[in-house]
Amino acid sequence: MAFTKKTVNRVDDLSGDAFILMEAPTASSEYAQGVVLIDENGNPQGLTSSPISVKIDAGTLTKFHSGNTNVTNFVCDATSGTVYDIRVVLDPSVSVTRYLMLFDANSLPGDTATPVASGLIWSMVIPFAGEASEHFPQGLTYSTGLTAVISSTHDALTIVTSAEGIIFGQRI
Repeated sequence: MAFTKKTVNRVDDLSGDAFILMEAPTASSEYAQGVVLIDENGNPQGLTSSPISVKIDAGTLTKFHSGNTNVTNFVCDATSGTVYDIRVVLDPSVSVTRYLMLFDANSLPGDTATPVASGLIWSMVIPFAGEASEHFPQGLTYSTGLTAVISSTHDALTIVTSAEGIIFGQRI
């Protein structure tokens, strides 16, 4: 094992270099036993105090966005991947609570479907006329695709009948 300089990207759009003690790198990922972060001038900014095992994805974060008009649902990714951030902003005219549901699917599940049976991997409450967001530090992995749906109910998928929100986030 040896220290290797590696440029790292983080989900908050910051990037920089790190010296990483590598073990068993592969084509898609590398596993670090220790990490020293450095700033743009090469000055150390942090050191892990004990051996750790951290997976560093070789992928690049890709932003997704449903556009500048409201939608009821959005296919964020049509293939497998990992989502790190998701955010939904409801139209100010929405006067009731809504739910954002993320499905491991590359198309919209059927209305009134049972969410878990339809590949639900995560959901959150969206306050009326508000917004909600979630950051997944370890990533939320999906194998088929990632579809986000605004639902009016929590226990069953009830796709809203009018376009009520904008959906965006970051994935690998």
